[in-house]
Amino acid sequence: MNRIKKGDNQKRIGFTSLLIAFIFISFMILNPTDTYAAKIKVSGTLKSQTSYQIKLKKYKKITHWKIRMAKHPEEGKQKFKNVKTMKVSKKSFTIKNLKPDQYYDFEIIGCTKKNGKLKGVIYEYDSCYTGMSTASWDEYAHADAPCSPQSISIWGYASDDGFPAEGIELYRRDEGTEGWNLISTVDGRDLRYDDKDVQPGKTYEYRFRSFGTYKGKKLYSPYTDELSRSAVNQTGKFTSSVISQSKSKLVILLAADQYNGTIEMRADLGLDIGKDMQQLSDDEGIPLVIEAISKDGSSWTTLKEKEVVKIGGGESLYLKFKPNGSQNISSGKALGGDGVTYNRLPSIFDLELGGEGKAYMDAEAIH
Repeated sequence: MNRIKKGDNQKRIGFTSLLIAFIFISFMILNPTDTYAAKIKVSGTLKSQTSYQIKLKKYKKITHWKIRMAKHPEEGKQKFKNVKTMKVSKKSFTIKNLKPDQYYDFEIIGCTKKNGKLKGVIYEYDSCYTGMSTASWDEYAHADAPCSPQSISIWGYASDDGFPAEGIELYRRDEGTEGWNLISTVDGRDLRYDDKDVQPGKTYEYRFRSFGTYKGKKLYSPYTDELSRSAVNQTGKFTSSVISQSKSKLVILLAADQYNGTIEMRADLGLDIGKDMQQLSDDEGIPLVIEAISKDGSSWTTLKEKEVVKIGGGESLYLKFKPNGSQNISSGKALGGDGVTYNRLPSIFDLELGGEGKAYMDAEAIH
């Protein structure tokens, strides 16, 4: 066995430390960007719909600034072009001849001059929008904003890009119609509006835009996309009657409250049967298939594997189930699952056979 003397070991450790230090210093010299990146500060101001001012800070060892610009693409690669190369002593630069209502991205490069050539060592990015602050729906404007047969809540905001919004105009129309009606003007950037002028069960479409003034001229953002919302129960209400139940078949009459939204369920998945709700919550139920449906209980329509069953507000439908396998379903007392859609949202359905049930948003699936 080879033995290493204590002195030799210390020499080797010392040599290793020197080698690591040499590699680190060499890396920093060869990669000067890292020595500047944490220091850079750039700020921009929208001066008009056609001009944007970039303010720069002077740095040691930096001799020039190079500014490049590109339109923000809706898709694909950006194409930056050189806008200005100037000495670092200049503290700001105004980019002109921009187009209104357009997003622009800027690349600001701090350079050193060596052998007559500029080398970029600091990189920073900025952007601007040359229009009114854009209008956007809240991320969960449909899922979380309350609704009922008497009221629909509308959530949105004006973003902090572009010129600051002074207010918001909210428009509405009946679903399937053409003309829009202004229903509210709200001060500020946040839209939290309860529309109480609604008819129970009816569906409406909404859109809004932000507005503000610049040099006495009123500016508007583009309209948002349309948002459809209905004056219905946020949680669907149901009642059921058991028509027949055996080892291999279950027939029920499912009735929806008159102010429900539409519930949709696929024939081949999403619903289980169990002895109670707790068994279903524990994922120990027996999977079911909707075999057929009937409006009167006598004339039946057999469903295809992926066919969707829809039940609207105030409607009733006979449903014929069978187990998706050979299990015995004669003792089942509860029906439920998370494979349904209610009011156009992924939802959970719970039903006591022969009693009441509900459909409510599947928060985990949405959030």
